[in-house]
Amino acid sequence: MSVPFDPYHKWLGIPQRDQPANHYRLLGIDLFEDDAQVVEAAADRQMSFLRKYQLGEHAAEAQKVLNEVSRARICLLKPESKAAYDASLRGEPESKVAAVPPAVHLVVSQEDGLLIECPLVANQICLIGRGPVATLRFNDPYTSRAHCQIESRGARWVITDLDSSMGTFVNGDRIRRVALQPDDQIVVGRTRMRVTAGIVPPLAETHPVAETTPASAQNRIEDFLGKTIHHYFLERVLAEGARSTVFLARHVERQKDLVVQILKPTARQDDLWRRQFVSDFKVFLEVKHPNIVRLHSTGRLGPYCWLAMEYVCGENLRQTIASVKGVGIPDWQTSFRVALDIARALGAAESQQIVHGNLTPKSILLRSSDKVAKLADLLLANTWSATPVSITPHRELAYLAPERVLGTSNADHRSDIYGLGATVYGLLTGRAPFEVESLQHLQHCLANEQPLPPSRHNPSIWPAFEGVVLQMLAATPEARYQSAQELITDLERVGREVGISRR
Repeated sequence: MSVPFDPYHKWLGIPQRDQPANHYRLLGIDLFEDDAQVVEAAADRQMSFLRKYQLGEHAAEAQKVLNEVSRARICLLKPESKAAYDASLRGEPESKVAAVPPAVHLVVSQEDGLLIECPLVANQICLIGRGPVATLRFNDPYTSRAHCQIESRGARWVITDLDSSMGTFVNGDRIRRVALQPDDQIVVGRTRMRVTAGIVPPLAETHPVAETTPASAQNRIEDFLGKTIHHYFLERVLAEGARSTVFLARHVERQKDLVVQILKPTARQDDLWRRQFVSDFKVFLEVKHPNIVRLHSTGRLGPYCWLAMEYVCGENLRQTIASVKGVGIPDWQTSFRVALDIARALGAAESQQIVHGNLTPKSILLRSSDKVAKLADLLLANTWSATPVSITPHRELAYLAPERVLGTSNADHRSDIYGLGATVYGLLTGRAPFEVESLQHLQHCLANEQPLPPSRHNPSIWPAFEGVVLQMLAATPEARYQSAQELITDLERVGREVGISRR
């Protein structure tokens, strides 16, 4: 008689008598350990070890244990959750909870490439169809207005066909009513859905695809940490902003690092916005250039839209500029290489009639290994460029083109050239072309003054390069370079003059 495989004992050395293991045992640390650095290091060690088995014979077990380790890490690193967990380990009584079905969500795919991930909520009916009252509403002509529904019954999820004209199919069989299992394949019309268990936490509410509803306070992006979205396991937060949260993720099949950016819901994200978002994504997939951050996939998770993209190990230029003041006079040749890299990226975007519209130091990443600069946020910039300048953070506002700040004309590719020039100015000097005290002060400076030549702050700058930067910073679009190719030509000429090569 074969012995069942025990991943906890085999991989983590936890004997059967100590299972299910508590969070501390899963991480291999002392009970009630209070040092966050010890917890973090132990979790990283265990997760790195378990990843080796994600593609092997016991891949499912590896993913299950990996998720448990990640949940343990999150719990023990948050003081409030750690305190509650420690109290439970010490034997304090727990309140009884009603039996609920296992957490599941639907991964929905359509022929137009739209990918949606929808959590199912216990004791709520998920109505699927193309009618206005559907919870999951599809623009699929082969789907009935009220096609089928999924609901919790005790500890099970049950799908029921609602006398649809085309029928509801589960694993290839037409059904009337059936209990769902993880990995079941559902087909309604030309829309396919897969049931996935225990990956994404249930959200407080579910919303129709076409509904415009901001996320409630309970639907927190940080709750996705340690979960898997599509093929991407979210390991840790890289950046947190007013508009989105950026996670370092791991492709569970290819074992490759990448970035998942989850957008925070806003009132602007209606059905038209989402269709345009998916349409834009398909266009941007075709923009392939070594100096542009590569997009991989997109989808929707309840009220959240997300993007998966290339991971650039390094820092954004806002961080780089912030460090310039403390290191003395920076090397102008690094700034030159950034300018040429991003000018080439803008040239690739311009060839596809794509305008970034919100180019600031935060949207340029500098890779640590070879100092190659990459342009990020290309897909989202057009959406974000609609943000009123009155509520734009000052640290970004100072790098926007005058026409954006003054409202004198619409942003175009020449606005991107200004944004690049302002960013390069910051790299050279450690400051924006104009110091920002308030929006009104910046508007006055843009309308009435010229930036000081960067050589006033950094006398090592090659004069010809300074001339290029100042032309990029011209107050009116007509006085700047009229195309990215014009800018590239001048930068390459400067490179030849001083013997700087760039791939």
